[in-house]
Order: sequence, then C-alpha cells, then structure tokens
Amino acid sequence: MGMMIIKNGADMPFEQSKLHIGLTQQTFLSPEEADLVNISAHGVLMERLCYRGAVKPHTHDCVEIICLIKGKVNLYHDGAWEEHTAGDVFIVGAGEVHSVINLDPDVDSEQISFFIPTCDGVKNTHFSASPAEVADFEERRTS
Repeated sequence: MGMMIIKNGADMPFEQSKLHIGLTQQTFLSPEEADLVNISAHGVLMERLCYRGAVKPHTHDCVEIICLIKGKVNLYHDGAWEEHTAGDVFIVGAGEVHSVINLDPDVDSEQISFFIPTCDGVKNTHFSASPAEVADFEERRTS
C-alpha cells in the first residue's frame, strides 16, 4: 500500500531565508518526508520574493526545477540575465550558477522549487496510473 502525507497550509509557516535577500520559504516536502514516501528528493519549497528580493547567485549538488507561479523575475543563467513571467519553468542542472531577482514593484513573486538528486545510469520512464475504486466517488463528485 502507498502512503500519503497531508499538510495544512496554516501548519507550514513561511520562514525568512538566512542565505538570500527578501526570500521567505515554506517547506512542502522535507528530505525526511521524501524518505517516508520512498522517493529521491532533497525537498520541495514554496518561495516568495519581495520587490528587489533576490536568490543570490549559487549552485547546488542536485537538480533544481523552479516553477514560477506568480510575478515577473530576472533569472541569471549561462552568464546572462533574462526576464521571465508566471508559468515559466527553469530546470537547473547540478553545478549551474543561477540567481533570481524580483524587479516587479507591484507583486511578490512566487515559485515552487523541487530539489532532486542526480544519479548516473538511471533510465527514466513515464509514470503510470491505474484506476482505483472508491465507493462514494460519483456521489461526492455530483452532489
């Protein structure tokens, strides 16, 4: 049987980053929780950047997938800055220098960042889904 972790947003406070400027973070998935559900992940964070807030230039020993869900930011990668808006996704390889700055005075930017370990020789495949029966599904869906 699988396992599910359910977290209430009110129980996941945003905490000020000690490394970056004007960045608050909310932990969606910790390494310990990743172990509980048997996946390889260093974590998943919801991150907010205030106006002129910045994720300072840095690298990771893992892959980071950043999904920009609100606002407009400048992203540094490959030695240059580019403007990006909500809906854009960045896949940052291990060791890649990157940075994000919110230069929009009207809105805090928000992004979800997934930190995934790298491993050599892994053959990735598409996920599969299997139907499951839930007795009151149709009643719940249509009431």
